[in-house]
Amino acid sequence: MCGEKGHIGMEIKTAANTVRRSFAKRCRENSSHGDVTAANSWILMFIFNRGGEDVFQKDIEEAFSVRGSTMSSMTSQLEKKGYIRREPVEYDARLKKLVLTEKARQVCREISESLDEFEKDLTEGIDKDELEVFRRVLGKIVGNAEAET
Repeated sequence: MCGEKGHIGMEIKTAANTVRRSFAKRCRENSSHGDVTAANSWILMFIFNRGGEDVFQKDIEEAFSVRGSTMSSMTSQLEKKGYIRREPVEYDARLKKLVLTEKARQVCREISESLDEFEKDLTEGIDKDELEVFRRVLGKIVGNAEAET
């Protein structure tokens, strides 16, 4: 029966929702930029962590396994809020890379600290071997789910 304990898909969904809500709360409480949502934080940090490498909307869609329409809406919001710019690339005028503004870079430094603290809190009491097993098993589950799509 759907929703009962023991169904790994439901347990993953529940865990993901709990982690998402917890991080969103932390973002609201700790951010000096109240208009940056938790979802925005992940996108900004994805671009920030690429260290100047060209990042395109498609890269983020693939990294977070979201649809193009969803990501288009999110990146448009970030652009309107002044956190990213879309810039053409020399080798293909059809492509627009996503570039962080200085405002976004400042927010990313703040987010980075929050993410580090959040990661530490999430993994408290879990040793490195357990985390390695968790990541390996989760990777297999994701691979199995991708094979179904």
